[in-house]
Amino acid sequence: MNASCYTLSIFRPRQGKEEEALATWKKLIEYFHTLPHPPSGRGVVMRSFDTEGKYASFCPWSAREHVELVRADSGARAIIEVLLELTEADAGPYEVVNLVG
Repeated sequence: MNASCYTLSIFRPRQGKEEEALATWKKLIEYFHTLPHPPSGRGVVMRSFDTEGKYASFCPWSAREHVELVRADSGARAIIEVLLELTEADAGPYEVVNLVG
């Protein structure tokens, strides 16, 4: 994986919307992979061991510019808007500042 940045989200599906939120997240990542500058690896969703209903997701990108392009893409925006209706989320892009191992 050649990633210089990641999109990262901490989210909680709204009550009764967990399955729909996870399916929509998968749809978003699949859509990302149809774009001219797709993610540089697989998207990942993780569920908290400690906090019921809390999830984290991330997706690697080879360049910040690719993240900016996808965030401006109307198809991606439409799916993201659905996710925002289904979840309470804190999301955004992050750059890699250190790698270990």
